[in-house]
Amino acid sequence: IEMAEITEANEKRNDLESHIFNMRDKCAEGGEYGAYMASGVRDAFMAELTKAEDWLYETQDATKDEYVAKLAELKKTSDPVVWRHRESQIRGEWIAALSQTITNYKAAVNSPGEKYGHISADNLSRVASECDSMSAWLSQMQAKQGSIPKYEKPVLLCAEIEKKNQELARFADEILKAGGGAGAGVN
Repeated sequence: IEMAEITEANEKRNDLESHIFNMRDKCAEGGEYGAYMASGVRDAFMAELTKAEDWLYETQDATKDEYVAKLAELKKTSDPVVWRHRESQIRGEWIAALSQTITNYKAAVNSPGEKYGHISADNLSRVASECDSMSAWLSQMQAKQGSIPKYEKPVLLCAEIEKKNQELARFADEILKAGGGAGAGVN
């Protein structure tokens, strides 16, 4: 049991050390996460990292739990930064997906052809109206997102875009499929 505890403690020590070096590099002003951290927060975090690194090298006999606690303390600052970066990296894909869903349904209702020609003009208009309101929501949220710094919590979340995409597809498909045609959305 003693050897297992030492091994676990060493693993947690390595996790902490890796996190310190990784975050120091990535959170630097020009680093991968640099823009996702306000400069005052960055300065304080860099000091925290240095303090944790000093503790790491001064404390050779720490327990697994102490290493875990130190890492958890650092992650209170770093996890939101990593999350904001990740959101930013995939937001464009979700915007494109919702935009494509809107485009597909607008095309279906604007040129119903044989596939949707039997659906009433009122129902086609309802789908078009929903597409327009979704498009307006997306434009408004993109403008809001574009006006805030990357280090603030995003207002346009990928999960929200995904939810809106699914809502539009469900709404439009209920109308279009009720008329016997297949849906035009991106699911």
